[in-house]
Amino acid sequence: MNVSSLFRHKALFKKETFSPSIPCIFLILASCAGRAPAPVSVVQPQDRYLDCKAILAEVETNNKKVSELASEEGLKVAQNVAAGVAGIVIPVLWFGMDWQGAASKEVTALQSRQQYLATMAEERCQKPERESEPEPKKKSKRN
Repeated sequence: MNVSSLFRHKALFKKETFSPSIPCIFLILASCAGRAPAPVSVVQPQDRYLDCKAILAEVETNNKKVSELASEEGLKVAQNVAAGVAGIVIPVLWFGMDWQGAASKEVTALQSRQQYLATMAEERCQKPERESEPEPKKKSKRN
């Protein structure tokens, strides 16, 4: 089928044909706005093998991830405000707004994971209690 034969089919270019497709295109574009959240699970399969050192390393890694997500969330808020204001003039920009809130959902999941790791650390990172050592006997003074 060549281009000239497409133009001969006037049914393709009727107003009724294209009007339902335009909202569908905008819905598809709107679903692409923002990224899907990927929250971590609170309990993970490798947790039973973690020792104190590994727990503390994961807590540090999670703290860094939370700070990165906080800055991402701040940028998304600024982007949404800009798109919302500019959308008054150009409404198509509203489709670029992030409605999924991926960063905040991931931060919430990381905070739950951190609480779980804290309870694990309490159990596994306790310093062993020293058995009470017998005090050295004092030499008695003989007169």
